[in-house]
Amino acid sequence: MKRKLIQFKRIIKALLFITVKRGLSYVLKYIVLRLRRQPIDVFFELSFLFFNKRGIEIGGPSRIFLPRGFFPVIEVAKEVDNVNYKEITIWGCSKSPFHRKTIVCEATCLGEYVKDEEYDFLITSNVIEHLANPLKALLQ
Repeated sequence: MKRKLIQFKRIIKALLFITVKRGLSYVLKYIVLRLRRQPIDVFFELSFLFFNKRGIEIGGPSRIFLPRGFFPVIEVAKEVDNVNYKEITIWGCSKSPFHRKTIVCEATCLGEYVKDEEYDFLITSNVIEHLANPLKALLQ
């Protein structure tokens, strides 16, 4: 496990270096292309980050994180809670059989509902573009 963490840190350092040299859009395109080619391999390499840990998903449930998705975090995590801005949205109810509990709040107010270090990881997909103040949410 320690070896995988060292590998992960090396990958992050390399991505930061490439981001500075070539830009963020280049790095994002690389990640998307890699996920499309070998999604299971990428998840397998990073699954140790989520295995048997508590997490929170903002804006879920997202298909990508569900058991048959490209990045099935919910399948390996100990438990995952969900955050939605409303209890019922136009695309459905925010309650999910895959999540332990649902917190109803705006992502920028998450600090009021969640204690520091209560969760080991945070996942989200296609949410940031819908936030009124994305920078404030990222700083939470």
